[in-house]
Amino acid sequence: MTLDDWGARAERHEPWVRRTAWTVLVLGLLAFVVRGADNPADPYLVGSGQRALAGFSETAFQVTTPEGKVLDWCALLAATQAAREQGLMGQRDLRGYDGMVFRFDEPIDARFYMFHTLIPLSIAFFDDQGAFVSASDMAPCSADEPGDCPTFAAARPYVHAIEVAKGDLGRLGIGPGSTVALTEGDCT
Repeated sequence: MTLDDWGARAERHEPWVRRTAWTVLVLGLLAFVVRGADNPADPYLVGSGQRALAGFSETAFQVTTPEGKVLDWCALLAATQAAREQGLMGQRDLRGYDGMVFRFDEPIDARFYMFHTLIPLSIAFFDDQGAFVSASDMAPCSADEPGDCPTFAAARPYVHAIEVAKGDLGRLGIGPGSTVALTEGDCT
């Protein structure tokens, strides 16, 4: 077969190839629209931004490491009794935040539990001066009653507790010798 033969053969099939290409293009666009490209099931990708949670505000917070490095983070804020009782129950992720801060008006020794909490968490406690008190890792609890779940306590009274994804305390600079300071209001 010569080059001229190939050219003649291609000319005979050109209309068929064009129709096929247009059909594939139209079907692809139709599938894109029908599958909801303009309204995906979960439009948030990990790390793409925070998603508000009803009943919670947000707070910026700074962690100062023992070496003096200052790190800025953003968290959901549980500052009311109702918000503290709800915590991260039923959530499948941290909603794009670095964690959840539980704020108390005075030093307290309340224990935390993971009833109906779906994700493993680490928790760190801070005293009224912002100094690190202690930390624990907490596994989800699927018990039918809250009293059947293990509890997690601070080594001494605290005014702030910060829950993060399990293992993330170090990434946030939180540990022995660190301090925390909260800034009320939206994170910027």
